[in-house]
Amino acid sequence: MPPNAEESGPYVPGTLAGELSWSEGGRVDPQVERVYTAGTLLVVPAKGVEHWAATRDGDVLLQVAFVHAGKQVADATPTG
Repeated sequence: MPPNAEESGPYVPGTLAGELSWSEGGRVDPQVERVYTAGTLLVVPAKGVEHWAATRDGDVLLQVAFVHAGKQVADATPTG
């Protein structure tokens, strides 16, 4: 996922399988990324925080919970 910033409420991606490389910032920089393995959760704040994600070794299965106007909607999204 190239660098981007959310235009909506916060969301919580959870890594179900694989390893997700993730960092905040406006450009992809493997030197500052963190690796999130299966079972980990991230909280991505609402609006304006640039971030990016990558897979470095195989597929990643994410489950993402979006929070909009106090309501939570779940979505499973495979990447990789």
